[in-house]
Amino acid sequence: MRIHVTLNGKKTTISIDDLLFDYLGAWLVEQRPKLHSKPKEQYDQAKSQIRKYVQDNAEKLPSKNLSQHIQNAILEIIMPKELNEILEKRGPRYEKKKFDVTTIFPDWENYLRK
Repeated sequence: MRIHVTLNGKKTTISIDDLLFDYLGAWLVEQRPKLHSKPKEQYDQAKSQIRKYVQDNAEKLPSKNLSQHIQNAILEIIMPKELNEILEKRGPRYEKKKFDVTTIFPDWENYLRK
């Protein structure tokens, strides 16, 4: 899904995954049940929601990777609050442990070239 927006006076296009856009539409139906029987209006409302977000946050939005940022914002909007709380408590990503050569070669000093 491509959505044309104006950011800081410049026209640009945002790409939104179709499934994510459908989920935004479903979230809007949850907020406004009358939209359930009106798919065209639901579609237009979802686009308007995205344009409003861009307009309201224009100063904070990055100039690069705008589409990715907007998709992340949509996820934050439609995601249940309980999931957001879990992410805030534990952090967003699993952090890999640093590689430690001594775990593979306990006697690693013998492997060094002299």
